Amino acid sequence: MKIRLLFALVGWGLVASLAAQDTPSRLSAPTLVFCSPEIQYRHPQNGLEIRIRPFQHTFNTLAYSWSGRQDLMIGWNSPSGKWKIFSYTQLDNQEQVWTGLRIDRSFKFGESPWSALLQYRAFAPLSAEVSPYQFSYGQVMRNCGRLQLGGFYFAKDWWNPALTRKDYFFAGPVLKVKWNPHCYTLTGYGPDLTRHYRGLVMLRLAYLL
Repeated sequence: MKIRLLFALVGWGLVASLAAQDTPSRLSAPTLVFCSPEIQYRHPQNGLEIRIRPFQHTFNTLAYSWSGRQDLMIGWNSPSGKWKIFSYTQLDNQEQVWTGLRIDRSFKFGESPWSALLQYRAFAPLSAEVSPYQFSYGQVMRNCGRLQLGGFYFAKDWWNPALTRKDYFFAGPVLKVKWNPHCYTLTGYGPDLTRHYRGLVMLRLAYLL
């Protein structure tokens, strides 16, 4: 079953890549690489949750340039574990600051090994000449023991794109590996359905205190 699922996901990734096949405009578009560690703390009783990303590097493969950012999230985890709400602050290496709200909704499907996650974030800038934006992320995963296999989407919408960068909508396969009760990695790749970028490589290492 696990082998069949793996082949199905690989096939889906190939189909998604073909659906967003390269055109002359896409060949001149960059691939983005997101790489970030995340440190998490969850209070066992009152639902307090803190997440810190000491740095998040975004590498542009066409311009061979990178940008860096630090994230701080302080929030509350509902007793059911289905809802999380965070106050979210971002500071990048150009001294641009955003603050906003992050809402997570988790889904379990009875005794099924399948689960889903939806996130929505909205940010207002604290710096001049920077656009506010909204962001959403979603994933559907199948639990295979230490491995979770599935698909994700990753979307950003600038409310005033003229001030900043282009929107994007990445979608593709994702793999989560739980190395131990405190550590997991999340790896994914997806083409950009808006065709502003060629694709996204996502690399994340999370550690739970």
